[in-house]
Amino acid sequence: MTYGLDTSVVIRLLMGEPPELVEKVATFVNSALAEGNDFFISDLVVSEAYFVLQKYYGKSKELAVSDLRAIADSPVSPFLQKRWPHWKRPTRGRRAPA
Repeated sequence: MTYGLDTSVVIRLLMGEPPELVEKVATFVNSALAEGNDFFISDLVVSEAYFVLQKYYGKSKELAVSDLRAIADSPVSPFLQKRWPHWKRPTRGRRAPA
């Protein structure tokens, strides 16, 4: 099965807020991945998350893109890796968000 992630879930995974909801999301994602399921993040969700990272969390354009690259490089969204291969995270530089 393929699950679509919405903007709030992507932001929770990136920002770790609020902790109790992040734990629920992480538990679900890990369980679904262990069962062999896939995840999908739409273009619209990526756009919305980029906007939220900049406007709500005050991240620069570069940091917002870097954070979204962390999701693209994770097992959560192979779709992004196929769609935007140039989004591959650099091997040096900033660490991915925890």
